Amino acid sequence: MTTSPSTTQARPGSYEEGLQNGYRLLDRDPASAIKQAEALVRTAKDPRAFRLAAAALRKLGHQSEAEGAELGAIEAGFADPRLKAIAEAEADGRSNDALVQAQSALNRQPDDLLALTLAAESLLSLWRTEEAEAALRTVLGRAPGYLRASMLLAHCVERQVKPRNAIAVVDEILKRKPDNQAALRLAVTSRAEVNDHEEVVKISEKLTALEPENVGYWVHLGHHYRIVGRRADAIRAFRRAIALDEYNGSAWWSLANYFRDGLAQEDAETIERGISAGGGTLDEGNLRLASGIIAERSGDLERAAQQFIAGKKIRLEAQPYDPELVGQAVSGLIKVLTPGLVSQRSQAGYKDPAPIFVLGMPRAGTTLVERILGRHDEIEGVGELSILNRLAEIARRRTTMKDEFAALITEISDENLHWVGQRYIEASRDYRKTTKPHYIDKANLNWIHAGLILMALPGAKIIDVRRNALDCCWANFKMLFADRYPATNDLRHIARFYRDYVRLLDTLAAIAPGRILQVRYEDVVDDIEGQTRRMLEFLGLQFDPRCVDFHLATDAVATASSEQVRKPLNREGIGSAEPYRQWLGPMIEELGELAGR
Repeated sequence: MTTSPSTTQARPGSYEEGLQNGYRLLDRDPASAIKQAEALVRTAKDPRAFRLAAAALRKLGHQSEAEGAELGAIEAGFADPRLKAIAEAEADGRSNDALVQAQSALNRQPDDLLALTLAAESLLSLWRTEEAEAALRTVLGRAPGYLRASMLLAHCVERQVKPRNAIAVVDEILKRKPDNQAALRLAVTSRAEVNDHEEVVKISEKLTALEPENVGYWVHLGHHYRIVGRRADAIRAFRRAIALDEYNGSAWWSLANYFRDGLAQEDAETIERGISAGGGTLDEGNLRLASGIIAERSGDLERAAQQFIAGKKIRLEAQPYDPELVGQAVSGLIKVLTPGLVSQRSQAGYKDPAPIFVLGMPRAGTTLVERILGRHDEIEGVGELSILNRLAEIARRRTTMKDEFAALITEISDENLHWVGQRYIEASRDYRKTTKPHYIDKANLNWIHAGLILMALPGAKIIDVRRNALDCCWANFKMLFADRYPATNDLRHIARFYRDYVRLLDTLAAIAPGRILQVRYEDVVDDIEGQTRRMLEFLGLQFDPRCVDFHLATDAVATASSEQVRKPLNREGIGSAEPYRQWLGPMIEELGELAGR
């Protein structure tokens, strides 16, 4: 659409009259309209003159030049104080205000691509993703090279759980700008989400080549090497990060945690020097966790406990967490989830038996169970999918509900409930690499949506993996997570989180018999074949002897258990918390009776 400036009478010889004259020429003589636009731009870099040029160039079929003119209009538009105000409102988190202002700007100039992009950004913040996508595709239809719009579009379709679409958008960016680091980082994120880890490694290697002094790039590359099983390369990447930043806590912790033989005595001394120089930073917190691992392996449990606790105290200060929020959400869910509600509401769900949800706390053995079952010729393990959490958020945004968990269960319409189930099945295809009849989603945080799973996907089965509560909580406390599990930074908080998990899953198992099977990690270790048969019987599948040789699988492992599940079973993690009991008082107290099982 091409919109002429105001049709009110302009002052003779004014800039406005020049614009009006240019638009009068547009249909009958676009070449003259271009000359008029060029003359106006020489006078003042007004976005409207650039848009006039773009419209005339399109009339003449000069698409590339038209795009250049549109980009010129966008660049000139940044000087408009009204558009600056929109950007500032969005940056301040006032997305509704920003959207109103952007719509006002579009009423004045409907073909203003910068205003349309700003509107799309606010729509995206408000989770009005379909409207945002339509606006951004309009922008990119006229200015395909506008990087900001392309990046927003990638985030937009990703939020709609369309990862392959997001990858396609990013690939288009990289065709134009192959060395753009923001686009390459987005490519890493989007491809990692669909388990395209070999390609992630290649892109991450390119990032380190583009900016070899970037410590974060080397740390991330080390983890991507670890995920695909390239052990020596992972150690080399972490070492490179340390060479650039001697006290980088993430790199040191990764070496200490994943590669036992990757550290020498002088490394331990460097870590201790880093702790002394830390000053309470996150790096110091991470170095203390690495020091704790080293002390534990040397048998100095008192020092190990002290370092773990001190390191997590620093991380808790950087990542404040309120355990009451999860506790209240679980109590709200338990209050509304009844046998009648689940049975009645599941009638509206999407009946597909393909998904198998492996739920559990981090460090409970969910990766092990996925690897065992994923060896079956009818089951594909697809890792931790982010689908359900996003669909739940979209569904919540479609209502007026305030409590995002309990209210979602009771207030979601039958139509939206069916949509969640159907869209989950559709979206999961982007993550799959086979056509096996079943697949496993083992995203740990799916447990908070277990009630929604029962209703939206009545054909799905849930395997609830439990590990000895004290061992599980202590393993989580010792672990360095990025920011997904802030509860793991405090002895009481992680115990409370575990307790809330158990409360909800026990409730659901009682009200939905036959839908949830509880599996104990310790039982799997003691009798892998018997427990594998039990799980397969629950899933209605025949025993496959390859399942017990889970460690022979060669596919990538994107969880913290990447090194363990590439080895045969052992009892190393069983009873791991008991030697630390004297330091775990708050955890034991918070677990209550669960501490004994």
